[in-house]
Amino acid sequence: GGPATDDPPEEGSVHRATVKQLRAFGVFVEMQGYRRWGLVHLSQLSNHWESNREDSDEQKIEAIAGVVSEGEQIWVKVVEVRPDDNGRMRI
Repeated sequence: GGPATDDPPEEGSVHRATVKQLRAFGVFVEMQGYRRWGLVHLSQLSNHWESNREDSDEQKIEAIAGVVSEGEQIWVKVVEVRPDDNGRMRI
């Protein structure tokens, strides 16, 4: 629906989001109604899998891909609003 905003979401709010990129440290998502992407850190991604610090980036991305995939619609909760240099939010 309507135009996207540059304003950050409120901490604690829940949003529908689309997974945009899988990375070794988590996934970037695009939340409906917002222009900026958010980061879901791998420690916040799921309670159903584990990753070791010694795992390679490829192993971590493979494990993340077992939980979510690019283009998938998911629900996310904003746990912190701390814009980085690219304006992304940690969710």
